[in-house]
Amino acid sequence: MHHLTSQSLLKPCLSTVINCGATVLLLIGAALTDLHSIHAGEVVGPIVGTVESTTAHVLYRPGTAESKWQLSVLTDGRVVQRITALSQSEHDYVAKFAVNHLKPGTQYRYQIEDESGRVVVPADEQHSFTTANPARANSRASVSFVSCVDIEPNAIWQEMANLDVDGVFLMGDT
Repeated sequence: MHHLTSQSLLKPCLSTVINCGATVLLLIGAALTDLHSIHAGEVVGPIVGTVESTTAHVLYRPGTAESKWQLSVLTDGRVVQRITALSQSEHDYVAKFAVNHLKPGTQYRYQIEDESGRVVVPADEQHSFTTANPARANSRASVSFVSCVDIEPNAIWQEMANLDVDGVFLMGDT
């Protein structure tokens, strides 16, 4: 069974936060790999969804078996929250983790464990997110608009990372 991660499914992956007044949206800017190679029973994710100043959402599809999963959220190497979610057939086996009561402007790492406590997704730099800081001193937002990006490596992603853009809008055939 091929294990698909956010790195292999979304390549390259640039996660950014856009501050839109009181609403902050996390957009994942990436070119999708060949989705025809994904099979129903394969692992997909984790993928970080919406991130706001005090909340974050993480999705993980561990395959097609119903099971219980635990997401641990860490900051400075300490676990600050543990959230349990089920992967069930009625939700296409996607375990949905909603993390609340986070601190604004803080970087978090996360890990996912199976029912036996085995770590299947390690808490490392690749598995992290930063909550929005609504009180940031510079209220300007820097965004990129991208269209027609194929699956081949492209220097545009590194350039956007170097520019520290706040958000990426994908348009057209990306």
